[in-house]
Amino acid sequence: MLNKLKQLSKVLNLNEQSASDNHQIALFQQQNILNQLNEVEVVNILIDQDEENQQIEYVDLLFCFGPAYMNQLKEINLEIKILHLSDHVSFMIGQNLSQFINLKKINFTIFSDCFVGDTGLKNLCQSFDKVSHLEDLFFMIGENSEVISTGFNYLTRNLRHLTNLNQLNLIFLKNNKLTDEACIFLGEAISMQKQLKCLKLEIIRNCLSQIGSQAIHTSLKNLLFLEDFSYTVEQDESLGDKSLYELANSLSFQENLQNLSLNIVIKDISEKSLQKFRQSFLNINLLKTFKFFIQDENELNENQISLLIQAFSALQSILLLELHVGQTNFLHDKGCHLIQTWFSSMKNLEQLEIIIEAENFIGNEGLIALSNGIKHLEQLRVLFISIDDSFNQYNEDQFTDIAHKEIDVTSTEQLTQTITELQFIQELNLDINSVCSLNLISVILNKNIQFPNQVYLNHFQKLNFIKSYENQTEQSVQKLSFVVIPYRSIKQQGAKALSLGLQRITSLTSLSIQIGFANSIGSDGAQEISNALKKLQKLECLNLNFSYTKLNQSGALSIFEAIQQLELLKSLSLIIGEHNSIQKESIIELGNSLQRLKHLQFLRVTVNSGNSIKESGMKTFLESLSNLSNLNHVHLNLETDSLFLRKQQNYCDYFLNLPKLYSLSFKLKDQILSEINPKRKVKKLVNYQSKYQII
Repeated sequence: MLNKLKQLSKVLNLNEQSASDNHQIALFQQQNILNQLNEVEVVNILIDQDEENQQIEYVDLLFCFGPAYMNQLKEINLEIKILHLSDHVSFMIGQNLSQFINLKKINFTIFSDCFVGDTGLKNLCQSFDKVSHLEDLFFMIGENSEVISTGFNYLTRNLRHLTNLNQLNLIFLKNNKLTDEACIFLGEAISMQKQLKCLKLEIIRNCLSQIGSQAIHTSLKNLLFLEDFSYTVEQDESLGDKSLYELANSLSFQENLQNLSLNIVIKDISEKSLQKFRQSFLNINLLKTFKFFIQDENELNENQISLLIQAFSALQSILLLELHVGQTNFLHDKGCHLIQTWFSSMKNLEQLEIIIEAENFIGNEGLIALSNGIKHLEQLRVLFISIDDSFNQYNEDQFTDIAHKEIDVTSTEQLTQTITELQFIQELNLDINSVCSLNLISVILNKNIQFPNQVYLNHFQKLNFIKSYENQTEQSVQKLSFVVIPYRSIKQQGAKALSLGLQRITSLTSLSIQIGFANSIGSDGAQEISNALKKLQKLECLNLNFSYTKLNQSGALSIFEAIQQLELLKSLSLIIGEHNSIQKESIIELGNSLQRLKHLQFLRVTVNSGNSIKESGMKTFLESLSNLSNLNHVHLNLETDSLFLRKQQNYCDYFLNLPKLYSLSFKLKDQILSEINPKRKVKKLVNYQSKYQII
């Protein structure tokens, strides 16, 4: 029992392993275990069994002995992952919380599709009046929990008893019924939290109206010590202009606010409300982090866009900015020019994330404006840009009167030039869902990007050859991730462009290449990638993911030939997606290549259907793995065609002699042969058709 009740430092985990022993209560009463409970500060409870008796066992372990022995208990984390929580169990939990006199933090997480209902929610928060000393509360109610107005009313009314909170996190997901009445109670409870420093509210599709949201917004005025505020209301209908004005007005009282995140519907917002947001932002002098998400389909007009960005421009001293413009908000190139002006005044910004989704009609002019604005961010260290210049084909008829040109190489070259001028940049993530030529690689080749040395280039559609570079010095970039999304027509030429760029970055220690579905690089493209890999002799971590790319037998062999030359490799993940037509010779050659990697510790190999490695090829491959003495983790998923398995074959026996093996996951077609379990050797549990595990 002592092994099952894992007590790591001062944390006690109660889960199905700890509650599964038939005589756990008797064992738990042993003095040597009870004495250890005096040091427990955190208890984690996971309820994932639907039978009521099993649920009771979970909480009995805590409440039978906890109040008497856990004198130092400060935090309880309860996760409910079942279809139906017993009312009796929820009553036991709620009633007994007050017995822990030093309790400071409670986390209640009710996962989606778990029926709790009004009674269960009422039971869980029945003792809030007796734990007024609580300092931190997290309460999440997942989707479809069948909580209606009565339950929410009880919860929000009882929150008024918790007047010493420093942190409050409430997350109410969709298909529950958070009514205006409950929001009024919630507003009253929030207004009483005079010491609150951190508040997170997330209300997803609970039909919040102007009355309910206004009650919440008004309550914020009383939180004079608030430092961190995150607010999300996701729904189709607007919160109403009066409610938005009240939110803007309440923010003007937050002189101590340092982190602000707003994710709201601003449809039909008035000029008066937007001007109030600007006045409030001018009053928040300590703000360091600002995140603003404009939800989809607000269809803002030019004046609203102008006033909104003018409001943002009051924030000139922030260090981190995330601006997310959802679909169909009509930002246009003019909006990008306004953002450019804003950026020109932000001398301290260190991290920028800007995401502009489809149907905002951003073209070359807009991206060039953004690039010119980014030039002024002299202290920038992290840059994330994602721009989708497309629009939904089903809405095409609605936008016939809008002049729009897609982004092309003209503006991406301007962005490239801008990035080369950023002296302190450390991390790049460029996601331009249109034409983003690989001459953006020149950014990497021409810059010494220091720790953490991460650069991501996503979603390039047309790849140009790398131009010649003069006076190149060895680069310090160590980590690269490339993602080519599906249906971008990346063929052999694109693979060659990628290869030419990679061959210049010999300092790489970690490389990830993911080529999405229907980018047919073929065997010639695979050979180009192989040529690059052979140049990257410092690689320690390599992830390759080829979806339906027409890799073919010869292409796979060329990749495997390159892998065997990477003698320093410690981690390899290789995914061969559907219909790449590799044969048993390929998997055998992969095994031969892996045998040369004496430092390999982590291995993941997936071969999906549409390939044909056959059983003889698989067995030879497994035999090769049995010689890798440093392997710690092995994950194999072989769902290939023409793999007819003989019963009684103990395929896991190939791994028995690996001295350092810590975990094994092995799946053949639809049969799971093993599970991950951090022990030493493989044991057959039932028969070939079921499971193996390491014990």
